[in-house]
Amino acid sequence: MVEFLVKQGADINRQDNEGWTPLHATASCGFVSIARFLVENGADLTAVNSDGELAVDISHCNDMADYLQNLVQELGIDCEAARRAEEELMYADAKKWLRSDASELDKAHPKTGATALHVAAAKGYSRVLKLLFAGRANVDKQDNDGWTPLHAAAHWCQKEASELLVNQMADMEIRNYAGQTCIDVADRSLKAFLEDLRANSKRNKKRPAVELSRITDNSFPEKKIENNHSPKLIRYDKEEKEKEEIGGNVNLESFQESDETDSELTDSTESSHATSISETEGII
Repeated sequence: MVEFLVKQGADINRQDNEGWTPLHATASCGFVSIARFLVENGADLTAVNSDGELAVDISHCNDMADYLQNLVQELGIDCEAARRAEEELMYADAKKWLRSDASELDKAHPKTGATALHVAAAKGYSRVLKLLFAGRANVDKQDNDGWTPLHAAAHWCQKEASELLVNQMADMEIRNYAGQTCIDVADRSLKAFLEDLRANSKRNKKRPAVELSRITDNSFPEKKIENNHSPKLIRYDKEEKEKEEIGGNVNLESFQESDETDSELTDSTESSHATSISETEGII
């Protein structure tokens, strides 16, 4: 059946709602012959699911693990780089948006309504979050299900992301379209922490100044979180982004990184939003 579908033009690297490709599914089930067929026909060994896992990471059968690990070594695949690829892509995009078109910061995905802030919060991409905060991204923006970035961070047990959002005055009382707050949808292990954040947070009408430390390019280890809730798709759609860039006017000028800890980010373009970045010390 797999061979028939591939010959009929099925996308061999198509991801489902949790980011699983056919190779992920085959690896988890231990069907080595199918995995071999998929690889020979172009299956991407570097594809990462929504939990940051490669197919080799979820190969529980010894034969499957040996097969995929040998392939990874033969092809010289950097698994850590593959796991970080989405975060690095988002980080680069956020910098570009801050220089050229800050309106992209709150642009919603046409299918899910999720913004870059939703994705960064769900994945725990702290470096990306801080850049988006510097650009004054809307921390309370709701997607098509009424979820805010804080709902996403809480649901996927992203402790640091949740705290960063609350410190940026994200509203903990906003309810999604099912009537749930961020605490209602939170991972069980994070509920007490969120309750403490809510008790200790002193909200005011004035948005706080963005306080950011110097961002480096150090690796951030991925951590698998057990989720007790039904999955909700939040994934950065690289393909959709590329389509938009082809049809739109995107400033491809890259950021120049400063080597001085106390240097300020200045904006040489006409984007008025970049003035907020220059107030943020040492962000890049």
